Amino acid sequence: MSNVIQIAESYLGYYEKDRLSDIYTSKRGSGNFTKFAAVYKDLTGENYQGQAWCAMFVSCCFAEAYGIKKAKEMLGGEFFAYTPTGANNFRKKNRFITNVRNANIEDLVFFSNGGQRIDHVGIITEKGTNTFKTIEGNASNSVTMRTYSYNDSRIKGVGLTMSGYVSGWKYNDSVSKWNYIQNGNKLANGFYYINGILFHFDETGAMSEGQFFVNGKRYYSTTSIKPITGAVIHICDGDAVKKVENP
Repeated sequence: MSNVIQIAESYLGYYEKDRLSDIYTSKRGSGNFTKFAAVYKDLTGENYQGQAWCAMFVSCCFAEAYGIKKAKEMLGGEFFAYTPTGANNFRKKNRFITNVRNANIEDLVFFSNGGQRIDHVGIITEKGTNTFKTIEGNASNSVTMRTYSYNDSRIKGVGLTMSGYVSGWKYNDSVSKWNYIQNGNKLANGFYYINGILFHFDETGAMSEGQFFVNGKRYYSTTSIKPITGAVIHICDGDAVKKVENP
């Protein structure tokens, strides 16, 4: 079990309060006053007590699990209290996908509960054949665990926290591009040998395919390697993953 899931589980059963003075008690309320908003203020300087807190819960759990710097990286660059902002942070990093089946444990699932605008978020904790589970804040006024079908119409997308990708290929279906993850980070902006095969990735981390240009020089990626299409430029012996200058 991952660290952030253990932390999220430790808060199961916590209820929001009606008054600020009650946030560290066991009282139940419906006023959106929580200890997570207090921690979020400590993290960011922003005070959102009395407002929807599902995103603040997520931010606080990741900060507690991984520390401020790593948590921000995993959450798309910044902590967030507004769910559309969080989703957009992942989009800017090309880490927002629409098919929850391609998500990993610890990724974030974004929902819309009555319209088109994203208005809720949860942490994916388990994946099954037909359903997956989350832990969410501000769900029925509390931190709770929920189960969803992969086809639930409320699902708007997934923010990839990259926690589950130690190393390997990952298909980003939101832009129909391949990425390569090394130690939780996407290779980007250069040429890399991966197991002796030379690949190029653009500034977003998308693998270059077909004809492309770097500093005015034309290159071409073939389509001879499966399942990674458009991958091979050149083959050599060398490190499993090594960045090189333009060939």
